[in-house]
Amino acid sequence: MSKIFIMGSGSFGTALAILYSKDNDVILWGRAKEKLEVLKKSRENTHYLPGVTIPEKVLISDDINLSKDCSFIIVAVPSVVVKESVTKLKGIIKDDAIIVLVSKGLNQVTYEPLYKDIEEVLPKNKVVVLSGPSHAEEVSRGCLTSVVAASSDSSAAKKVQELSQNTNLRIYTSTDPLGVSLAGAFKNIIALAAGICDGLKTGDNTKAALMTRGLAEVDRLAVCLGAKFETVH
Repeated sequence: MSKIFIMGSGSFGTALAILYSKDNDVILWGRAKEKLEVLKKSRENTHYLPGVTIPEKVLISDDINLSKDCSFIIVAVPSVVVKESVTKLKGIIKDDAIIVLVSKGLNQVTYEPLYKDIEEVLPKNKVVVLSGPSHAEEVSRGCLTSVVAASSDSSAAKKVQELSQNTNLRIYTSTDPLGVSLAGAFKNIIALAAGICDGLKTGDNTKAALMTRGLAEVDRLAVCLGAKFETVH
Protein backbone atom coordinates (compact mmCIF):
# COMPACT_ATOMS: atom_id res chain seq x y z
CA MET A 1 0.00 0.00 0.00
CA SER A 2 1.32 3.43 -0.99
CA LYS A 3 0.32 6.96 -0.07
CA ILE A 4 -0.67 8.93 -3.16
CA PHE A 5 -1.28 12.66 -3.57
CA ILE A 6 -3.30 13.62 -6.65
CA MET A 7 -3.08 17.24 -7.78
CA GLY A 8 -6.23 18.14 -9.66
CA SER A 9 -9.83 17.25 -8.85
CA GLY A 10 -11.07 17.35 -12.45
CA SER A 11 -12.07 14.37 -14.56
CA PHE A 12 -8.80 12.43 -14.71
CA GLY A 13 -7.67 13.32 -11.20
CA THR A 14 -10.97 12.04 -9.81
CA ALA A 15 -10.86 8.92 -11.98
CA LEU A 16 -7.34 8.09 -10.75
CA ALA A 17 -8.36 8.73 -7.13
CA ILE A 18 -11.10 6.13 -7.54
CA LEU A 19 -8.74 3.70 -9.25
CA TYR A 20 -5.85 3.98 -6.79
CA SER A 21 -7.99 4.03 -3.65
CA LYS A 22 -8.74 0.32 -4.04
CA ASP A 23 -5.29 -0.58 -2.74
CA ASN A 24 -3.74 2.67 -1.48
CA ASP A 25 -4.24 5.72 0.71
CA VAL A 26 -5.28 8.56 -1.61
CA ILE A 27 -5.50 12.31 -1.16
CA LEU A 28 -7.36 14.25 -3.87
CA TRP A 29 -6.20 17.85 -3.90
CA GLY A 30 -7.84 20.86 -5.54
CA ARG A 31 -7.65 24.64 -5.35
CA ALA A 32 -11.33 25.61 -5.28
CA LYS A 33 -12.63 25.14 -1.72
CA GLU A 34 -16.29 25.46 -2.64
CA LYS A 35 -16.06 22.74 -5.31
CA LEU A 36 -14.14 20.50 -2.94
CA GLU A 37 -16.82 20.87 -0.28
CA VAL A 38 -19.41 19.71 -2.82
CA LEU A 39 -17.22 16.70 -3.67
CA LYS A 40 -16.87 15.85 0.03
CA LYS A 41 -20.60 15.91 0.64
CA SER A 42 -21.85 14.29 -2.56
CA ARG A 43 -18.89 11.91 -3.11
CA GLU A 44 -19.52 12.42 -6.81
CA ASN A 45 -17.91 14.64 -9.43
CA THR A 46 -21.21 15.50 -11.10
CA HIS A 47 -19.63 17.85 -13.65
CA TYR A 48 -17.10 15.38 -15.07
CA LEU A 49 -18.05 11.89 -13.86
CA PRO A 50 -21.78 11.80 -13.06
CA GLY A 51 -22.97 8.58 -11.52
CA VAL A 52 -19.51 7.46 -10.37
CA THR A 53 -19.01 7.34 -6.59
CA ILE A 54 -15.82 8.59 -4.97
CA PRO A 55 -15.00 6.12 -2.16
CA GLU A 56 -15.22 7.48 1.38
CA LYS A 57 -11.59 6.49 1.98
CA VAL A 58 -10.42 9.13 -0.55
CA LEU A 59 -9.42 12.21 1.45
CA ILE A 60 -10.47 15.40 -0.41
CA SER A 61 -8.56 18.52 0.61
CA ASP A 62 -7.01 21.82 -0.48
CA ASP A 63 -4.08 21.42 1.93
CA ILE A 64 -0.90 21.08 -0.11
CA ASN A 65 1.05 20.07 3.01
CA LEU A 66 -0.68 16.68 2.95
CA SER A 67 1.71 15.76 0.14
CA LYS A 68 4.57 15.67 2.67
CA ASP A 69 4.71 11.94 3.32
CA CYS A 70 3.40 10.68 -0.04
CA SER A 71 5.45 8.33 -2.19
CA PHE A 72 3.70 9.26 -5.44
CA ILE A 73 2.54 12.70 -6.56
CA ILE A 74 0.18 12.55 -9.53
CA VAL A 75 -0.12 15.78 -11.51
CA ALA A 76 -3.53 15.96 -13.20
CA VAL A 77 -4.07 19.71 -13.43
CA PRO A 78 -4.64 21.59 -16.74
CA SER A 79 -1.45 21.89 -18.77
CA VAL A 80 -1.34 25.69 -18.44
CA VAL A 81 -0.93 25.49 -14.66
CA VAL A 82 1.36 22.45 -14.34
CA LYS A 83 4.49 24.46 -13.52
CA GLU A 84 2.63 26.76 -11.13
CA SER A 85 1.06 23.80 -9.36
CA VAL A 86 4.21 21.71 -8.86
CA THR A 87 6.03 24.79 -7.57
CA LYS A 88 3.72 24.56 -4.54
CA LEU A 89 5.37 21.22 -3.71
CA LYS A 90 8.88 22.68 -3.27
CA GLY A 91 10.20 22.13 0.23
CA ILE A 92 7.29 19.88 1.14
CA ILE A 93 7.52 16.54 -0.65
CA LYS A 94 10.15 13.88 -0.08
CA ASP A 95 13.18 13.77 -2.40
CA ASP A 96 12.36 10.18 -3.30
CA ALA A 97 8.71 10.86 -4.12
CA ILE A 98 7.94 10.00 -7.74
CA ILE A 99 6.09 12.62 -9.76
CA VAL A 100 3.59 11.09 -12.20
CA LEU A 101 2.45 13.47 -14.94
CA VAL A 102 -0.88 12.68 -16.62
CA SER A 103 -1.56 16.18 -17.99
CA LYS A 104 -1.12 16.38 -21.76
CA GLY A 105 0.24 19.25 -23.83
CA LEU A 106 3.25 21.53 -24.14
CA ASN A 107 4.41 24.62 -22.27
CA GLN A 108 2.63 27.46 -24.08
CA VAL A 109 5.65 29.76 -23.88
CA THR A 110 8.66 27.49 -24.44
CA TYR A 111 6.82 24.68 -26.32
CA GLU A 112 8.78 22.21 -24.22
CA PRO A 113 7.05 19.05 -22.94
CA LEU A 114 5.51 19.53 -19.51
CA TYR A 115 7.70 16.98 -17.73
CA LYS A 116 10.70 19.25 -18.32
CA ASP A 117 8.96 22.01 -16.36
CA ILE A 118 8.59 19.59 -13.46
CA GLU A 119 12.24 18.51 -13.68
CA GLU A 120 13.25 22.17 -13.57
CA VAL A 121 11.16 22.92 -10.49
CA LEU A 122 11.80 19.63 -8.64
CA PRO A 123 15.24 18.44 -9.81
CA LYS A 124 15.64 15.86 -7.03
CA ASN A 125 12.47 13.94 -7.89
CA LYS A 126 12.06 11.34 -10.62
CA VAL A 127 9.34 12.19 -13.15
CA VAL A 128 7.22 9.63 -15.00
CA VAL A 129 4.90 10.51 -17.88
CA LEU A 130 1.74 8.35 -17.76
CA SER A 131 -0.14 8.65 -21.03
CA GLY A 132 -2.10 6.77 -23.64
CA PRO A 133 -5.54 6.29 -25.20
CA SER A 134 -7.70 6.69 -22.13
CA HIS A 135 -10.90 8.53 -21.23
CA ALA A 136 -11.38 9.48 -17.59
CA GLU A 137 -14.97 8.25 -17.42
CA GLU A 138 -13.97 4.79 -18.64
CA VAL A 139 -11.00 4.57 -16.26
CA SER A 140 -13.31 5.46 -13.36
CA ARG A 141 -15.72 2.68 -14.37
CA GLY A 142 -13.00 0.05 -14.73
CA CYS A 143 -13.10 -0.32 -18.51
CA LEU A 144 -10.17 -2.16 -20.09
CA THR A 145 -7.44 0.41 -20.72
CA SER A 146 -3.77 0.41 -21.75
CA VAL A 147 -1.30 3.26 -21.20
CA VAL A 148 2.46 3.86 -21.05
CA ALA A 149 4.63 4.89 -18.08
CA ALA A 150 7.67 6.66 -19.53
CA SER A 151 10.75 7.99 -17.78
CA SER A 152 14.46 8.38 -18.38
CA ASP A 153 14.76 6.44 -15.11
CA SER A 154 13.51 2.93 -15.91
CA SER A 155 13.20 1.98 -12.23
CA ALA A 156 10.80 4.89 -11.64
CA ALA A 157 8.70 3.83 -14.64
CA LYS A 158 8.64 0.29 -13.28
CA LYS A 159 7.40 1.49 -9.88
CA VAL A 160 4.53 3.37 -11.53
CA GLN A 161 3.73 0.27 -13.57
CA GLU A 162 3.56 -1.82 -10.40
CA LEU A 163 1.46 0.83 -8.65
CA SER A 164 -1.04 1.21 -11.46
CA GLN A 165 -1.48 -2.15 -13.13
CA ASN A 166 -4.54 -4.24 -12.34
CA THR A 167 -6.93 -6.58 -14.16
CA ASN A 168 -8.51 -3.68 -16.07
CA LEU A 169 -5.47 -1.45 -16.61
CA ARG A 170 -2.42 -2.60 -18.57
CA ILE A 171 0.73 -0.49 -18.15
CA TYR A 172 3.70 -0.64 -20.51
CA THR A 173 7.01 1.07 -19.74
CA SER A 174 9.24 3.25 -21.88
CA THR A 175 12.48 5.17 -21.50
CA ASP A 176 11.30 7.85 -23.97
CA PRO A 177 9.23 10.43 -22.05
CA LEU A 178 9.80 12.93 -24.85
CA GLY A 179 8.21 10.66 -27.45
CA VAL A 180 5.26 9.81 -25.21
CA SER A 181 4.69 13.49 -24.38
CA LEU A 182 4.86 14.64 -27.99
CA ALA A 183 2.55 11.86 -29.16
CA GLY A 184 0.03 12.79 -26.47
CA ALA A 185 0.08 16.43 -27.58
CA PHE A 186 0.21 15.98 -31.36
CA LYS A 187 -2.58 13.42 -31.54
CA ASN A 188 -5.01 16.16 -30.49
CA ILE A 189 -4.31 17.99 -33.76
CA ILE A 190 -5.29 14.90 -35.73
CA ALA A 191 -8.34 14.39 -33.48
CA LEU A 192 -9.54 17.94 -34.17
CA ALA A 193 -9.11 17.44 -37.91
CA ALA A 194 -11.00 14.13 -37.69
CA GLY A 195 -13.84 15.96 -35.96
CA ILE A 196 -13.90 18.50 -38.77
CA CYS A 197 -14.18 15.62 -41.24
CA ASP A 198 -17.22 14.36 -39.35
CA GLY A 199 -18.72 17.84 -39.29
CA LEU A 200 -18.23 18.27 -43.03
CA LYS A 201 -19.50 14.73 -43.64
CA THR A 202 -16.55 13.94 -45.88
CA GLY A 203 -16.86 10.21 -45.18
CA ASP A 204 -14.78 7.48 -43.61
CA ASN A 205 -12.29 7.31 -46.51
CA THR A 206 -11.25 10.92 -45.98
CA LYS A 207 -10.91 10.47 -42.23
CA ALA A 208 -8.89 7.27 -42.70
CA ALA A 209 -6.53 9.08 -45.09
CA LEU A 210 -6.20 11.94 -42.60
CA MET A 211 -5.34 9.56 -39.75
CA THR A 212 -2.88 7.53 -41.84
CA ARG A 213 -1.00 10.51 -43.25
CA GLY A 214 -1.37 12.39 -39.98
CA LEU A 215 0.43 9.62 -38.15
CA ALA A 216 3.26 9.80 -40.68
CA GLU A 217 3.60 13.54 -40.10
CA VAL A 218 3.54 13.10 -36.32
CA ASP A 219 6.25 10.41 -36.64
CA ARG A 220 8.55 12.68 -38.63
CA LEU A 221 8.02 15.76 -36.48
CA ALA A 222 8.52 13.89 -33.20
CA VAL A 223 11.72 12.23 -34.45
CA CYS A 224 13.05 15.62 -35.58
CA LEU A 225 12.45 16.88 -32.05
CA GLY A 226 14.41 13.99 -30.53
CA ALA A 227 11.82 11.28 -29.90
CA LYS A 228 12.26 7.64 -30.82
CA PHE A 229 10.38 6.55 -33.94
CA GLU A 230 9.09 3.36 -32.34
CA THR A 231 7.54 5.29 -29.44
CA VAL A 232 5.31 7.43 -31.62
CA HIS A 233 4.64 4.92 -34.37
